[in-house]
Parts: sequence; C-alpha cells; structure tokens
Amino acid sequence: AYGVQSAAKMYFNKNVQDLNLAECALIAGIPRGPSYYSPILNQEVSLKRRNIILNRMFKLDYISKEDMEKAKQSPLKLDYNNKRDNFTAPYFSTFILSQLLEKYGANVVYKGGLEIYTTLDLEMQYFAEKALQESGHEGAIIAIEPQTGHIKAMVGGKDFGESKFNRATQAYRQPGSAFKPFIYLTALDNGFTPSNIIEDSPITFENGWSPENYEKEFSGPVTLREAFEHSINVVGVKLLDQVGIKKVINYSRKAGIKSELRPDLSLALGTSEISPLEIASAYA
Repeated sequence: AYGVQSAAKMYFNKNVQDLNLAECALIAGIPRGPSYYSPILNQEVSLKRRNIILNRMFKLDYISKEDMEKAKQSPLKLDYNNKRDNFTAPYFSTFILSQLLEKYGANVVYKGGLEIYTTLDLEMQYFAEKALQESGHEGAIIAIEPQTGHIKAMVGGKDFGESKFNRATQAYRQPGSAFKPFIYLTALDNGFTPSNIIEDSPITFENGWSPENYEKEFSGPVTLREAFEHSINVVGVKLLDQVGIKKVINYSRKAGIKSELRPDLSLALGTSEISPLEIASAYA
C-alpha cells in the first residue's frame, strides 16, 4: 500500500481516523521494511515491530503505560482488502511482490508503472492448486524447472483468503532424508565412488549419540549405492563424518540452501530446518 490511508484500507478496511492505537502503531512500523514488516507476509515480525513503536510512543509521552500495554495485548485482526486476492496464484504474486519491494522500494513498485514478467506456468499452477485443495490437508507445492531453476508453480496453502502464510517460502521444516543427497554429492565429488563400502553397524560418537536406522536394524557392509537407495541413516551419518561437515555445508550453500545448517552429525538426518522452496531449488 502507498500512503497511510491506502494502508489503512488495505490492511484493516478502515479510514485512517477510524484506526485504533494498535493498528496505527502497526502501520507506522511498515515503512522501514515494507516487505519484511508486512502483516500479511510476516505477521510475527510485524507485531514485534508494532510493539517497538508502542514502546517508543510511551517513552516520548505520547501515550500512557496503560494504553501501551492494552495495545500490545491487542490481537492482529486484519480485514485484508486487496484485489490481488482474486488473481491467479496469489501466493506466488505475494512472493514476487515481497522481492520487488525489497529491491525497488514501495514508491517504485506502487507508483512506478512497472511491468513484471514471471516464469509461472498457469496450467501447472492450476493443477498444483487443485491437487492441494483435493488432498484435504494444509501444505505447500513448489515446482521448479531443473534446466533453468525457474518457478513454474507455487502454492503456499489451501486458501489464500483464509491464510496469507506462504508455506512454500515461509514454513521451515526438517527435510529429513531429503538432505542426504547433498552428503553423497559431496562424497562423490571428493574421491568417493558408488562402490565404496561403509559398515552399516551400531556406532556411538564422543558426545554419546548413537544414530539409528528407521527399521532399527543393521545391514553390515554396504556400498554407497545401496546405502543411498535404501536411505540408510547410520551410513549417511558415517559418510558425513568421513567427508566432513563443513564440506557438506559448503556444497549445500552452492546448491542454493541459505538457511542455517547446524554443524553437527545430525545434519545427515536432515535436522536443520529449511523451506520447501530452498530444497526444491537446490535439487533443481
């Protein structure tokens, strides 16, 4: 939104003079980072910023302590009114908007007459949205073209009208075994071969941790090919230990993973949280 009145209408469907203290403080915090502090894109961050504004207003004697505390306890009740909701692929559109705001700023984005061209495939997008809605579950779908890395479809939830939270880009979850390919990639690029053998057997590391396989069983000597095919946890951990945690993290970064990867052996089991977009982009 551009201007306080536009923001009031967009986020709360009110005129400026009808906003309460909590709503005013929230809008006042947005200009510092329109994308980062957007109550649509980052509600938790937006509320923290709102409370900082309220603290500042109290220190400057604009409001009483009682008013400050009451406003801080006020829940965020958006009455989001924006024609973008009726567009195709609203999660993708909002994702693109956040990038544009970060790069060019609100003035250029909303008043600069920009023409934006994207890589979205509308047919793929339709079927992705349909699949998630018919699944009966909340979730996300992200489709990326391997040859180019272009996003062809993005669904961040079942209903954008009910939840603006984009699970494709904002939901950080443990990838589990989906992280193992980065360990094997690093190994193969540093002298290991698919026929190398590692013992799938119990092991306890210096910190007392003993990784386990999903089936709670061990297979003895196995090739890396076999271990990868069967996603054997213990072999993945042992391979990570041999290749080196720092090397695997570096290869993951080169693949496009930007989230924090904790430098310990549990990395082999995908314990560091990343977003669906990150893992899909890294695979592509």
